[in-house]
Amino acid sequence: MKEKRPRLAVYDDNKYDYSTYWQGRQYEHRAEVLALTCLQAGKPKKGWFIDVGGSFGRLYDTYSEKYMNSVIVDYSVVALKQAKEQLGDKVSLIAANVYNLPFRNSTFQGGQMIRVLHHLDNQPAAVKELERIMSADSEFILEFANKRHLKNRIKAIRSKEFANRLNAPGPFVPESDGVTQGVKPGQKSIFLNYDLPFIKETLSHTKFIISAIRGVSILRSDFIKSHLPLWLMLIFERVFQYISSIFLWTPSVFLKLFKGTGDNYYEGSNIKEILVCPRCKGELEFKAESVQCLDCKQVYKLWDGVWDFRWPQN
Repeated sequence: MKEKRPRLAVYDDNKYDYSTYWQGRQYEHRAEVLALTCLQAGKPKKGWFIDVGGSFGRLYDTYSEKYMNSVIVDYSVVALKQAKEQLGDKVSLIAANVYNLPFRNSTFQGGQMIRVLHHLDNQPAAVKELERIMSADSEFILEFANKRHLKNRIKAIRSKEFANRLNAPGPFVPESDGVTQGVKPGQKSIFLNYDLPFIKETLSHTKFIISAIRGVSILRSDFIKSHLPLWLMLIFERVFQYISSIFLWTPSVFLKLFKGTGDNYYEGSNIKEILVCPRCKGELEFKAESVQCLDCKQVYKLWDGVWDFRWPQN
């Protein structure tokens, strides 16, 4: 029986270039860099770092000097090829989906997943898979789209129907803002907002604990961006991020997670040593342009420097 591909945001199917989304969004990008820089502050760490949904390497500079080795994982081969053009051999590039990651248990000492969770409709499964690949004493930055941001709170005051939708437990489907992010007319996409209690409940079934919370991009507004200079917005952003855990009125929330217990990290010296079959977690046999699982015999390809471990595909 053919395995069914999980519901994902598949940009390549629609020939969508995610890098174009960031044109005109310098404030949002700089706000996220600021948050990550603060949350990842500290001495450089040994071991491996994973950027899940890292796309074309937009946030590579926030962790490149902190870990010995890094991996960018994304479902888009096109985006990863862009990362290859920009970063060369500085980082390993793996195409995979977050529900079936091709890595050994306890591989990574650090990681992040930014602007991905809102595209996933099985959050517990995704978080459990992230827990599996993170080692004991590891840190992971998880971002989620916050349904209780300031604009939605104001809408809820004005509309009882909207308030009922917003206050219902579980994920919230926001109204479209006109940004399609690769979705063609007539197609349904996954775009979900959450609140902190839902995320805490999801994390409660893992070994992750929240060690820091940071609200991000409070000034995400076309009107504000057209009237304030970027340097001033970033000053306000720094202040808001510092006090944001009190209110969490921001459209984006960054959580610093700590996994204190579990197996010690797997000390792989190169990317081939930490990879396993995403289907059965079996050992792999590497060839020049492909790799085959020794157990289930599944074959995976190498495309212009990007290992394609997306499974299942249909």
